[in-house]
Amino acid sequence: MMHRSRIIHMFEFAFALCFTAMIAGCPPRVIEPGPVLPARQAVSHVNQNSERIDDTVRAIGYVNGYFTDERGGRRSFDLDAVLLYHPQGHVRLELESLVGTEVLVGCNSKHFWWFNQRQDNTLYVRPLSYLDDLGSRVMLVRPDQMVEALGLTPIEGFGMTPERVRDGTFGAKERPIAVQRVDGAYQQVLFIQRDEFGVPLLTKEYWLDRRDPRLVSRVIFRDRDGVVIMDATLANYEPLETDGPLIAHEIMADWPESGSRLTFHIKQWKAFPRVSADGPPFRPPHKLGIRYDNEDIIE
Repeated sequence: MMHRSRIIHMFEFAFALCFTAMIAGCPPRVIEPGPVLPARQAVSHVNQNSERIDDTVRAIGYVNGYFTDERGGRRSFDLDAVLLYHPQGHVRLELESLVGTEVLVGCNSKHFWWFNQRQDNTLYVRPLSYLDDLGSRVMLVRPDQMVEALGLTPIEGFGMTPERVRDGTFGAKERPIAVQRVDGAYQQVLFIQRDEFGVPLLTKEYWLDRRDPRLVSRVIFRDRDGVVIMDATLANYEPLETDGPLIAHEIMADWPESGSRLTFHIKQWKAFPRVSADGPPFRPPHKLGIRYDNEDIIE
């Protein structure tokens, strides 16, 4: 029979190990990536999740980050946030403090608009065709890029026949095609299109995580020189309400050229079907009779 003092010693040793682990914290469990899926299958899995959203959804939480003003100074913010998204590509992001709305960004199928009280206190409204002419140096957030940074936009490009389309960045050219590259734990979907001179350009990247739930982990936009315009990472996927599609609850977007960064910590996503695609939140403020002291509006 084991001596009583030895038993006590072993118990004390085990308790010390458990206590030390509690203090130091257990190392995070490493989740190994799953097998590489055929590109069509990986993309189909992502699209099936996003296509389950057929009405407006609303996210509430808070946003922190910074932007660079016209004088080159970095200005930080930490604000409450409400975001509305409709699968037709309509989006509205409103950042608020105790004094009211400080930042408003939105777009529908015809126009986009933004207002930044901390920047120049002016409401800007423009047709969508102006997006690439203005660039992110004026706006804190480009609404078209924000839509894709949510990871809810269907991924297209595989098996599509080339067709001439209009794109604000490069003019009339063939529709982009998508190719896959595997890098570590990610299946990267790379979008390549030709400019007006026939030169192939890498314009956008979707990084699909090979670990469950195998959804979008990163979205990158590049300009025609290959420079990163926006780099967004998505994490903490949870279901919409009880058993809905999975949606990221933390989104960090970085605009390195304009010196801006935004992290959206989402407390809750909720279906909001009472707001239709042509509802008031998806219209420019001046169309609703809301006026600002400073306005720069082009219809």
